[in-house]
Amino acid sequence: MPEAELISLFSKPTPMNCTLPKSADGYIKPEGIFRSDFIIRLVSQYLKWCKGSWHDYGRPVGVLSMAAAAVERAFLMYSTGVHVDKGQFSRDLVGTVVRDFLYISTQLSDRRWDLIMTLCGNNKEPPVLMMHSVHVNH
Repeated sequence: MPEAELISLFSKPTPMNCTLPKSADGYIKPEGIFRSDFIIRLVSQYLKWCKGSWHDYGRPVGVLSMAAAAVERAFLMYSTGVHVDKGQFSRDLVGTVVRDFLYISTQLSDRRWDLIMTLCGNNKEPPVLMMHSVHVNH
């Protein structure tokens, strides 16, 4: 994985001076997948926007996957030091990457999810019905 991707995805990427192959003794593995400041800032904004939503859909795997793909793409666009246009952020261009991150995010342990959600400022309060919500009569 190029270093731009490591920096964008991990809270503690592999040091730049660690040039060993991943399989070599002494290779320093990155830590904190999906816990980089860049991803946390994006996901935090989304969670703030959703706070008070009527329904809880569980872990925000979709937004985490989209944020990871977007941040990785932004880093890759500038990885040479000069902006390289990669086209629009679309299903055709990044759908596979989002799907890969979606798979990884669904495999995260409860402990890792708790860390991500804590970093995002999520306090696990029960959802509050917003004033403009529509009530349906049964």
